Amino acid sequence: NILASANNDANRVAVTDVDGISAVVSAMRRHEGTAGAGVQEAACRVLWNLASTRFDGELVTASAGGMPTNVPAPRRLAIARAGGIVAIVSAMRRHKNSVGVQEAACGALRVLSTHDEKNQEAIAEAGGVATIVSAMRRHAKSSEVQAQACWALRNLCCFPSNVPLIRREEPQELLQTLKGVNA
Repeated sequence: NILASANNDANRVAVTDVDGISAVVSAMRRHEGTAGAGVQEAACRVLWNLASTRFDGELVTASAGGMPTNVPAPRRLAIARAGGIVAIVSAMRRHKNSVGVQEAACGALRVLSTHDEKNQEAIAEAGGVATIVSAMRRHAKSSEVQAQACWALRNLCCFPSNVPLIRREEPQELLQTLKGVNA
Protein backbone atom coordinates (compact mmCIF):
# COMPACT_ATOMS: atom_id res chain seq x y z
CA ASN A 1 0.00 0.00 0.00
CA ILE A 2 1.70 3.16 -1.22
CA LEU A 3 -0.30 5.38 1.17
CA ALA A 4 1.08 3.52 4.17
CA SER A 5 4.56 3.56 2.64
CA ALA A 6 4.49 7.34 2.31
CA ASN A 7 4.01 7.64 6.09
CA ASN A 8 7.45 6.15 6.88
CA ASP A 9 10.66 8.12 6.29
CA ALA A 10 12.66 5.21 4.88
CA ASN A 11 9.79 4.22 2.63
CA ARG A 12 9.40 7.78 1.34
CA VAL A 13 12.89 7.57 -0.10
CA ALA A 14 12.15 4.10 -1.49
CA VAL A 15 8.89 5.29 -3.09
CA THR A 16 10.79 8.12 -4.75
CA ASP A 17 13.68 5.89 -5.81
CA VAL A 18 11.38 3.46 -7.66
CA ASP A 19 9.55 6.30 -9.40
CA GLY A 20 6.55 5.92 -7.14
CA ILE A 21 5.68 9.58 -7.66
CA SER A 22 5.04 8.94 -11.36
CA ALA A 23 2.98 5.87 -10.46
CA VAL A 24 0.80 7.94 -8.11
CA VAL A 25 0.26 10.67 -10.72
CA SER A 26 -0.47 8.05 -13.36
CA ALA A 27 -3.08 6.44 -11.08
CA MET A 28 -4.69 9.86 -10.64
CA ARG A 29 -4.98 10.22 -14.41
CA ARG A 30 -6.39 6.70 -14.88
CA HIS A 31 -9.05 7.20 -12.18
CA GLU A 32 -10.20 10.74 -12.89
CA GLY A 33 -13.92 9.96 -13.11
CA THR A 34 -16.55 10.34 -10.45
CA ALA A 35 -15.95 6.81 -9.16
CA GLY A 36 -12.30 7.71 -8.52
CA ALA A 37 -12.74 10.15 -5.61
CA GLY A 38 -11.20 7.67 -3.18
CA VAL A 39 -8.20 7.15 -5.46
CA GLN A 40 -7.79 10.91 -5.87
CA GLU A 41 -7.95 11.55 -2.13
CA ALA A 42 -5.44 8.80 -1.37
CA ALA A 43 -3.10 9.96 -4.13
CA CYS A 44 -3.25 13.58 -2.93
CA ARG A 45 -2.44 12.39 0.60
CA VAL A 46 0.54 10.41 -0.71
CA LEU A 47 1.87 13.44 -2.59
CA TRP A 48 1.22 15.60 0.48
CA ASN A 49 3.22 13.18 2.64
CA LEU A 50 6.04 12.80 0.13
CA ALA A 51 6.45 16.56 -0.24
CA SER A 52 6.42 17.37 3.46
CA THR A 53 9.10 15.23 5.10
CA ARG A 54 12.76 14.27 5.03
CA PHE A 55 14.67 13.55 1.84
CA ASP A 56 18.41 13.02 1.29
CA GLY A 57 19.23 14.04 4.84
CA GLU A 58 17.34 17.34 4.68
CA LEU A 59 14.86 17.86 7.48
CA VAL A 60 11.57 19.68 7.54
CA THR A 61 11.46 22.21 10.33
CA ALA A 62 8.13 23.46 11.57
CA SER A 63 7.18 26.97 12.56
CA ALA A 64 5.00 27.70 15.57
CA GLY A 65 1.97 27.23 13.33
CA GLY A 66 3.12 23.73 12.40
CA MET A 67 3.83 24.66 8.78
CA PRO A 68 7.00 23.26 7.23
CA THR A 69 9.56 25.97 6.59
CA ASN A 70 12.20 23.84 4.87
CA VAL A 71 10.46 21.27 2.71
CA PRO A 72 13.05 19.34 0.68
CA ALA A 73 13.22 20.58 -2.89
CA PRO A 74 14.16 17.33 -4.69
CA ARG A 75 10.89 15.57 -3.96
CA ARG A 76 8.77 18.63 -4.63
CA LEU A 77 10.57 19.02 -7.94
CA ALA A 78 9.93 15.35 -8.78
CA ILE A 79 6.22 15.77 -8.04
CA ALA A 80 5.99 18.87 -10.26
CA ARG A 81 7.94 17.21 -13.08
CA ALA A 82 5.69 14.15 -12.96
CA GLY A 83 2.63 16.36 -13.50
CA GLY A 84 1.51 16.17 -9.89
CA ILE A 85 0.44 19.80 -9.60
CA VAL A 86 -1.84 19.59 -12.64
CA ALA A 87 -3.20 16.22 -11.42
CA ILE A 88 -3.98 17.63 -7.97
CA VAL A 89 -5.80 20.69 -9.35
CA SER A 90 -7.67 18.44 -11.79
CA ALA A 91 -8.75 16.16 -8.92
CA MET A 92 -10.10 19.19 -7.07
CA ARG A 93 -12.13 20.26 -10.10
CA ARG A 94 -13.53 16.80 -10.81
CA HIS A 95 -14.39 15.99 -7.20
CA LYS A 96 -15.67 19.36 -5.98
CA ASN A 97 -18.10 17.80 -3.51
CA SER A 98 -15.58 15.51 -1.82
CA VAL A 99 -14.35 17.09 1.41
CA GLY A 100 -11.59 14.46 1.58
CA VAL A 101 -10.27 15.25 -1.90
CA GLN A 102 -10.40 18.99 -1.23
CA GLU A 103 -8.59 18.74 2.12
CA ALA A 104 -5.89 16.39 0.81
CA ALA A 105 -5.41 18.40 -2.38
CA CYS A 106 -5.16 21.72 -0.53
CA GLY A 107 -2.69 20.10 1.87
CA ALA A 108 -0.59 18.84 -1.02
CA LEU A 109 -0.65 22.24 -2.73
CA ARG A 110 0.25 23.85 0.58
CA VAL A 111 3.45 21.87 0.99
CA LEU A 112 4.31 21.97 -2.71
CA SER A 113 4.15 25.78 -2.61
CA THR A 114 6.17 26.21 0.58
CA HIS A 115 9.27 28.30 -0.26
CA ASP A 116 9.15 27.20 -3.90
CA GLU A 117 8.55 29.96 -6.44
CA LYS A 118 8.48 27.57 -9.40
CA ASN A 119 5.73 25.51 -7.81
CA GLN A 120 3.90 28.66 -6.68
CA GLU A 121 3.87 29.80 -10.29
CA ALA A 122 2.95 26.33 -11.61
CA ILE A 123 0.01 26.06 -9.21
CA ALA A 124 -1.30 29.44 -10.39
CA GLU A 125 -0.81 28.47 -14.06
CA ALA A 126 -2.79 25.26 -13.47
CA GLY A 127 -5.71 27.32 -12.11
CA GLY A 128 -4.97 26.39 -8.53
CA VAL A 129 -5.79 29.76 -7.00
CA ALA A 130 -9.39 29.81 -8.23
CA THR A 131 -9.76 26.10 -7.47
CA ILE A 132 -8.56 26.53 -3.88
CA VAL A 133 -10.91 29.47 -3.30
CA SER A 134 -13.75 27.46 -4.85
CA ALA A 135 -13.05 24.64 -2.39
CA MET A 136 -13.17 27.13 0.48
CA ARG A 137 -16.56 28.43 -0.67
CA ARG A 138 -18.02 24.98 -1.30
CA HIS A 139 -16.78 23.53 2.01
CA ALA A 140 -17.15 26.53 4.28
CA LYS A 141 -18.03 24.34 7.27
CA SER A 142 -14.97 22.09 6.95
CA SER A 143 -12.26 23.43 9.22
CA GLU A 144 -9.78 21.00 7.66
CA VAL A 145 -10.38 22.30 4.12
CA GLN A 146 -10.28 25.89 5.37
CA ALA A 147 -7.00 25.42 7.23
CA GLN A 148 -5.17 23.75 4.35
CA ALA A 149 -6.61 26.18 1.79
CA CYS A 150 -5.66 29.25 3.82
CA TRP A 151 -2.09 27.97 4.23
CA ALA A 152 -1.89 27.22 0.51
CA LEU A 153 -3.10 30.72 -0.39
CA ARG A 154 -0.68 32.20 2.11
CA ASN A 155 2.19 30.37 0.40
CA LEU A 156 0.96 31.35 -3.05
CA CYS A 157 0.95 35.03 -2.01
CA CYS A 158 4.73 34.79 -1.65
CA PHE A 159 5.04 34.77 -5.45
CA PRO A 160 4.34 38.37 -6.51
CA SER A 161 2.56 37.44 -9.76
CA ASN A 162 0.01 35.41 -7.78
CA VAL A 163 -1.18 38.31 -5.63
CA PRO A 164 -3.47 39.82 -8.32
CA LEU A 165 -4.90 36.35 -9.04
CA ILE A 166 -5.71 35.86 -5.38
CA ARG A 167 -7.23 39.33 -5.05
CA ARG A 168 -9.41 38.64 -8.11
CA GLU A 169 -10.98 35.75 -6.20
CA GLU A 170 -12.09 38.17 -3.46
CA PRO A 171 -10.79 36.19 -0.49
CA GLN A 172 -11.59 39.09 1.88
CA GLU A 173 -15.29 38.57 1.20
CA LEU A 174 -14.85 34.83 1.67
CA LEU A 175 -12.99 35.25 4.95
CA GLN A 176 -15.72 37.54 6.29
CA THR A 177 -18.32 34.93 5.33
CA LEU A 178 -16.30 32.21 7.04
CA LYS A 179 -16.11 34.22 10.25
CA GLY A 180 -19.90 34.09 10.40
CA VAL A 181 -20.04 30.37 9.56
CA ASN A 182 -17.48 29.36 12.19
CA ALA A 183 -18.56 31.82 14.91
